[in-house]
Amino acid sequence: MGPGDTNIDCSCCTGSKLRRYLRSKVPCISWMKSYNLKCLQGDFIAGLTVGMMVIPQGLAYAHLAELPPNYGLYASFVGILVYIFTGTSKDITIGPTAIMSQIVAEVAKGNTKLALTCSLFAGCFQVLMGLFFLGFVVWVISTPILCGFTTAAALTIGFGQLPKLLGIKGVRRQFWQSLYDTFAKIKSTRWPDAVLGLVCLILLFALRYLQKWTEKKRNREHHRMYSVSRTSAIAVKVAWFTGVSRNIIIVIGATVTAFLLSKHTTEGTSEE
Repeated sequence: MGPGDTNIDCSCCTGSKLRRYLRSKVPCISWMKSYNLKCLQGDFIAGLTVGMMVIPQGLAYAHLAELPPNYGLYASFVGILVYIFTGTSKDITIGPTAIMSQIVAEVAKGNTKLALTCSLFAGCFQVLMGLFFLGFVVWVISTPILCGFTTAAALTIGFGQLPKLLGIKGVRRQFWQSLYDTFAKIKSTRWPDAVLGLVCLILLFALRYLQKWTEKKRNREHHRMYSVSRTSAIAVKVAWFTGVSRNIIIVIGATVTAFLLSKHTTEGTSEE
């Protein structure tokens, strides 16, 4: 084998490694060739379902991060659009989370420019970690630390939303101060807000149970030897879709109800 052959083999090896690297970072190169109309139908249904969940979640996370609602909508779909080309998992949720929103609220304190700067640097760090295969760093963090962090964040977020659920105003943001102010001003609870909030919580749990029940029913019907009637299958699908879309249903219903109550209260005050 001459020197020229060695150079050819090296160039071929380098090209093969480059193609494998690109496929690992941009997986759509591999599956785009076998994409068909059946896949498009399933992706359309999945996208519609996820969109109905992501939109109200984005609005809520923006409120939690003390940012305008439109920033929550931006964050809810920009990451998903990028993940179409770079995603490697079909079961992961891309976008803002409650813990992330809480951290942004503590750092930015309502300053949108500072929040955007934090997002830019966080994205740059994630891109660099992905390019250099630094995902193993996550395993360095011990499980007790992660559990403690997520539990503390859940308690902080939960008690932070309690005054809003009860309609209590003038509550400080810090955890202990918020807890103290909530119980100190419990007598100033606005009962229409509290009733509306509790009804929404009950409906959320009920629709979640409906989704799980329909999933179990569909699994049982899938394993049966005889076919199920078309009417029953459509009813189960409608019930399942209603359970999956519970967030957007509650948001629209609560918004319309609050608007009508506010309008009725305003008209009654103006007449007096």
